[in-house]
Amino acid sequence: MRRKQLFLNAPDGARIFSSLDEDGYVHFREAPGLPLPYWPDGRWCFEIALFIKECAEKGASTFNRGGTLGTYASNLALLCRFCWRRGISFHALLDDDFSQFIRELTEERILRKGTIEQKRCGTTVIKIGRRCLEFLSFIAELFRIPNFVKRDGVIRAWKARYEYSGRNGRKFVRYGWHHSSFPPASPVHKRGPVDDEDVRRLRKLASFTKSRSPKSHYPLEMAKVRDRRRLVVLSLLDCGLRVGEVSQVTVDAVREALKMEVPHLKVWSLKKRKIEHRSVPVLRSELKFFLDYVDFWRSRVVEKYLGSGNDHGFLLVSTKSGMQLKPQIISSEIRLMKMEAGIKNPCHSHLFRHRFVCDQILLFIQSCGAKERSELEKLLQFEGFLKELIMITGHSSVDSLNTYIDWAFIKLASEEKAPFADPFALKVNAQVQLEVLAKQFSELSLDELRGAVGRLIATLSDVPQAKFVGTGN
Repeated sequence: MRRKQLFLNAPDGARIFSSLDEDGYVHFREAPGLPLPYWPDGRWCFEIALFIKECAEKGASTFNRGGTLGTYASNLALLCRFCWRRGISFHALLDDDFSQFIRELTEERILRKGTIEQKRCGTTVIKIGRRCLEFLSFIAELFRIPNFVKRDGVIRAWKARYEYSGRNGRKFVRYGWHHSSFPPASPVHKRGPVDDEDVRRLRKLASFTKSRSPKSHYPLEMAKVRDRRRLVVLSLLDCGLRVGEVSQVTVDAVREALKMEVPHLKVWSLKKRKIEHRSVPVLRSELKFFLDYVDFWRSRVVEKYLGSGNDHGFLLVSTKSGMQLKPQIISSEIRLMKMEAGIKNPCHSHLFRHRFVCDQILLFIQSCGAKERSELEKLLQFEGFLKELIMITGHSSVDSLNTYIDWAFIKLASEEKAPFADPFALKVNAQVQLEVLAKQFSELSLDELRGAVGRLIATLSDVPQAKFVGTGN
């Protein structure tokens, strides 16, 4: 049977060789999720496996179905299929072969929503081509093939120099593989944050979800899913976490945050070369809701399926197994919520993170009264604010916030009064909860009504204490 992907992921607990010390002791390093590649006929593909191992040693991530290395393996699987169909080895490829490979990637079509479209944009083809050239350069070193991947070599490719500008006109230079067969890059298109109306619909749905299915007759299951959904929405919209980071939040981190005078939740930062953590400011009322979920729902599910002695410690759990909720399940839940809320605009989990960052930047703009970006750049405290913000969001550099700054000014110009004048007023949106509560009063059970009123009171009591990053107030 043909598989779509030509690799399997190593199970949890998998290890790879690291080093051999002078006493003959072998040292290993953890590698759960490491892609294990094979040819379409099922044979082990040792060339790609060695390349993946080298990338793993450099610190590439294997989190969530292979992570960065999973992307590498998926890209190289395309070259693997091409060589297998032609009956040639990687080291036997010629320049014409590689050019044909790139043309096939560019010309491939797919049926999407009733229309035949190009399967990959030009930028995606270039990314795949560069990864394959990096792999073929590795093959040249592995088999000691001189002039295999060079400007005048067997495969005529070279490292091109790319310049781009950062904030304040700073110039940056990068080098990347290039080949004459690469198509033109596609126009840059970045999706903006989730808009106000869609946020309102999601918050309403998460707070008062009645059922995932019209055929469902299990009130307790509905309540579990409802509270878990609200917890997910709070984590994405109000903490700015990546979906993978949401799945890694622990119960201990919630309890520790509640002990703090100014609560900060400790979360795992993804997209780093090594394991790092950061602290994210969270409202105490939200943490209390997290803890209510732990004590009331999570504890029952874990006890039922795993037993109290086998608790893995992660906050979000599957209602059907008690195991840690995987990032892909959270993303699927967001897609279900989008459909149930009748949202037509793009609304996936990462756009919530865009919204969080834009909110914080917009609040700073409002606090200093800047009307244009040039005015903002002149403020001495702006650089410090951005540095503090990336510590909360987990971005690698201040320059990565440029797009968010532009979005914030677009939002400010599009409305006479920005809808989120207070960072945590957006978080709790008490007025919306009051309206929904009034409309659904007759449909709620007594326990549900008590819970909703309790959460609303806790929310309102926390709003006057709201703070946002970069103010010192």
